[in-house]
Amino acid sequence: MANAQSARSARELSRAKAELERIKPRFEKMRDQAAREFGRAEVLLQLAEIARKTPHRF
Repeated sequence: MANAQSARSARELSRAKAELERIKPRFEKMRDQAAREFGRAEVLLQLAEIARKTPHRF
């Protein structure tokens, strides 16, 4: 009984590891893209703040 449970757990772990390896490249690509987008948003917010604080010369 314990051997059967151990074997089942080992198969499930193996499947989970295979699934992780399958999705990991896309996850990392999407994470990098999100980080770039977040960085761009932060820069735009900083530029807007600078623009609000800078007197206009028109």
